[in-house]
Amino acid sequence: MTTGKLAAATGVSPDTIRHYEQRGLLSAALRTAGGYRLFPSDALTQVRMIRAGLHAGFSLTELAGIFRERAAGGAPCRRVANLASEKVRSLDLQIAQLTQLRDWLSQTVAAWQSRLNRTPPGRRAGLLESLARKQPNIDPRKETAHENRHPPLRPFPHRRLPRAKPNGLPHGPAAKPR
Repeated sequence: MTTGKLAAATGVSPDTIRHYEQRGLLSAALRTAGGYRLFPSDALTQVRMIRAGLHAGFSLTELAGIFRERAAGGAPCRRVANLASEKVRSLDLQIAQLTQLRDWLSQTVAAWQSRLNRTPPGRRAGLLESLARKQPNIDPRKETAHENRHPPLRPFPHRRLPRAKPNGLPHGPAAKPR
């Protein structure tokens, strides 16, 4: 299976397939006389496992190590389970921090609404200034012992947000007024 066909069958780009091969996540492909990569049919399952692992929060480095251990005849199942357990603990921490942040922000918005109700139209209410005086009790960037060992998890790490265009919108320039 060529790089392009493997990419199309798995919903990733050919560059992603080449990157997986470079990182050791896929076995080195055979080359045709014309220099095209040819992957075995099991590469389709391997790419699907990589994508599922990324979705579950595993890093490419973690997956490469797991696959290397498997290729060497090892059984990394306990390692996989331990890594997944760490990811659950990290998610629990992030959820707790986000819940605290949401509660703090909800209270802040309620206070702002009260302030806006008392502020005459056209006058500044000092909402952003109030943030500098009243900060939440949590710091979502504060590192824990767990976070020192592993980078923070991102939901759906394989999905990237579109880059903003010069006008600040992700879908292109704004229509010019006529």
